[in-house]
Amino acid sequence: MPVFVSPLAYRWLLAALLLHSMPVVCETPLHNFSATYSVRSGGLKIGRMQRRLTIAPENHYRFESKIESTGLLALVHGSFIEETSEGDLIAGQIRPRHYAHRRVTKDKRKESTITFDWEHSRITTIAKGEPSDMAASPGALDKLVYQLALMQDLVRGDGPLRYAVADDGQLKVYEFSRTGSETVEIGGQAVTALKVIYARKGSARKTTLWCAPDYAYLPIKIEYVEADGRPTTATLTTFQ
Repeated sequence: MPVFVSPLAYRWLLAALLLHSMPVVCETPLHNFSATYSVRSGGLKIGRMQRRLTIAPENHYRFESKIESTGLLALVHGSFIEETSEGDLIAGQIRPRHYAHRRVTKDKRKESTITFDWEHSRITTIAKGEPSDMAASPGALDKLVYQLALMQDLVRGDGPLRYAVADDGQLKVYEFSRTGSETVEIGGQAVTALKVIYARKGSARKTTLWCAPDYAYLPIKIEYVEADGRPTTATLTTFQ
């Protein structure tokens, strides 16, 4: 993998990976937060990731994520990726309404959107200016908000970490496995985190998240390993 992280690596860092075929029930309430991560590849710091969750009094949520290159890489590529998920929290269920993805470099720009029409049980994706339509299964999530569902499932305990995500005009099912607890150094302190892994059968690619109970199971470290074995990691630096 070159110094400039591939779109696939960014995609898994930002979105990480899963959806449940049943409605997602949050037994503990979600709270506003803002988090910043340092992104590294091949031992070099290459960027910064920022995430922010805002919940309005009427239980409308907005979840934002942005990865941007920093340092010399920013001068060369000037790249960033933004994702936004908006929707509602209804009786403890995460229900997305609109998802937007934007990737910009000095040479190109790529945008896509996903709209969830729950009244008519349809999901519409627009990518490269072309729309596609499919049925909406109960509990379907988008490629960003699944991580909130993952956090809530970890709070709940030992249930399956299985999700159905609207991705490229399809509903893709991903499942994470718990592999025990490890410590991660955050700001010079050792933080205990539950390690969960997604690895697709027949693929060398692997995504690992370390989700800390002290941070409401927010991923404090995310690692994506490419097919050639090279890792890209995002590690928490600030949290509010």
